[in-house]
Amino acid sequence: MSIVQTVNSVSPSDNVARLLHELEHHIDQALACSGDLAAAIPRARLDEKLSAVVGQPIIAYVAKAIMAIGEARGNVVQSHLHLERVARSEGIDVRAWGEERPKPANPAFIGADGSHLSVAA
Repeated sequence: MSIVQTVNSVSPSDNVARLLHELEHHIDQALACSGDLAAAIPRARLDEKLSAVVGQPIIAYVAKAIMAIGEARGNVVQSHLHLERVARSEGIDVRAWGEERPKPANPAFIGADGSHLSVAA
């Protein structure tokens, strides 16, 4: 029995699933935040009446960061798919949460209106 099981009474596979969903949530948050930043930079430049030359390097770096986050998201999605295949081959239940299996009470699964999210990428 692992430390995680002893302390939290959570199976290793459930712990991996929880962490995977948490990572997916945080990556999506990072992608959304970086998009907000990419939009705010040219607005600030325009509001401050600065030359486009001033903001160009910053926009270029933020755009690279967005691409990197997008690539990381794709890698996590691929990890998710591979983990599902391994789980199925090992006989581990990989059903999505829903009617038969309630979603965990985790802020990562709660929508802005307080309801559980019903669609996941």
